[in-house]
Amino acid sequence: MQGLLLMILSWMRPLFRKFGADPDQVEAIVALKITLDNRRTYTAFSQQQYKQKDRSNSFWLMLLLYAFMGSFGCVVLIGVYNQAPIYALSFSFAIPMLLVGMALISDFSSVLLDSSDNAIILPCPVNGRTLLIARITHICLYLLLMSMASSIASAIVIAIRFGAGYSLLYMVFVMLSSLLVIFLTNLLYLLLMRFTSEEKLREAIMYVQIIVAIFFYAGYQVLPRMISTTDNLIQLNVKWWHYLLPPVWFGGSMEAFLTPAFDPLHLSLLALAVLTPFAGIWVTISYLTPLYNQRIASIDVDARPTQTGTLPQHTTSRSDELARWLTGSPLEAAGFALTWRIMLRDRQFKLRAYPAIGYMIVLFFMFVWRTGNSLDDSDTGNSFASILPLYFCTLLLGNAISLLRYSEQHKAAWVFVSTPLEEPGEVMLGAVKAAIVQLLLPVQVVVSAYVLYVGGIKSLDDVLLTTFVNISIAFLYAIGNGYFLPFSSPIGEMTKGANVARTLIIMMMVGLLGLMHWGLSKVPYGVWAGIPVMAGIAYALLVRIRKAEWAKFTVS
Repeated sequence: MQGLLLMILSWMRPLFRKFGADPDQVEAIVALKITLDNRRTYTAFSQQQYKQKDRSNSFWLMLLLYAFMGSFGCVVLIGVYNQAPIYALSFSFAIPMLLVGMALISDFSSVLLDSSDNAIILPCPVNGRTLLIARITHICLYLLLMSMASSIASAIVIAIRFGAGYSLLYMVFVMLSSLLVIFLTNLLYLLLMRFTSEEKLREAIMYVQIIVAIFFYAGYQVLPRMISTTDNLIQLNVKWWHYLLPPVWFGGSMEAFLTPAFDPLHLSLLALAVLTPFAGIWVTISYLTPLYNQRIASIDVDARPTQTGTLPQHTTSRSDELARWLTGSPLEAAGFALTWRIMLRDRQFKLRAYPAIGYMIVLFFMFVWRTGNSLDDSDTGNSFASILPLYFCTLLLGNAISLLRYSEQHKAAWVFVSTPLEEPGEVMLGAVKAAIVQLLLPVQVVVSAYVLYVGGIKSLDDVLLTTFVNISIAFLYAIGNGYFLPFSSPIGEMTKGANVARTLIIMMMVGLLGLMHWGLSKVPYGVWAGIPVMAGIAYALLVRIRKAEWAKFTVS
């Protein structure tokens, strides 16, 4: 892999000279960065077991994964091209663009924001432009290979259907789309660095990762509904706002050559697809380079702690207030407050838990889109359509509850076993309650408010019953995943055990409870009668967790 990338570098020496960089220095810096990259673990292979093995083939495994994910664009290209070619082609470009953007944010954010280059390389006879071009070049080489891997399936389909020449043209547009993504991501980083400190910048990047993941999921739900069907024919009418979507630029450009059709619409899309990536890279190197290097150099200065004259006064936080109201003992309150604070401060936890909330929101809005404002299709009582959105909240529970057990700083859990903790179940119960209040209840309140607004006061019994069902499911997830103390197990153990089987069993129970709920809605006052029964089950599970003894717990 390194030899291939360095051979590509040798072809780019004239381009380096044109931008005012030293080609020999660029090659040396990029070669070093490639060596370091081959020794690190990518986000997709971040399990602890993998870190202990040889990672010399990690990048090839990443390319295989990207090729598999890009095959979805191939499926759309085969099934939809005859009826809506611009839509099928745009979708095939959207997948590699999104994958490259996510890789740039997740796997290469530390590279873009690494200020050690300035401290190690700039004191040598290396100018800032050479360093920046080396940094961008090494990232571009990797991301171009990723984009080619994620689009290889679509390229093969185009080669079979239209010929190898059009397949090569398709790959050229894929590379241009990757250059555009690199420019937009660098521009995003520059804007964030302009207005934030290092800590806030890393926090902002985390939220960008979450938003991109949610957007990627939402795209699969929304894009198929952008097209209209007339007499069983799929159509995509290009609107003005399609010009704001880069995948449409490249899809329309490719359609112009395949059809062929060089009308004003396709020519304008072709101009955007060809000129924008090169213009972006030129602007980055010519004008944004000084700002980027200056801001990278100032990150270390911004991160230095400032001296304060007095220590901050201790104040009662929101978590302490909630713990006092929602827990029944000091140990339970301590578990609640500890978990509440970690969930708010731990970037890795939020990066793993928050996308699930976004996925649920997307599913909920898709449900609203399909059903409109009518949730009750019966004249006698509640319908299945009014119950279903309330159970969307259960999608949050499995991932969030399981994450309460794991942490990259799991060795700090020694505090649990070094103290005279006689009832560890109370600490676990406080942690589960913190997850319910912070992650489940806000979404439950919003969905319930919508159901009550649309369905009326007669939906109140559904809301109350579903609330107790979701709380019970949260306790079941906690028990089913094994008794645990908050954040006491290493991340590498997340794939061990029978967690998948337990999750499937619990989800089957959710489906069964949902069917029972629907059946009770057909009986007069049946749902109201089920509320105290479900509340009793939730309380029994709560007591079971609270009374758990040390013999049921394992602390790594």
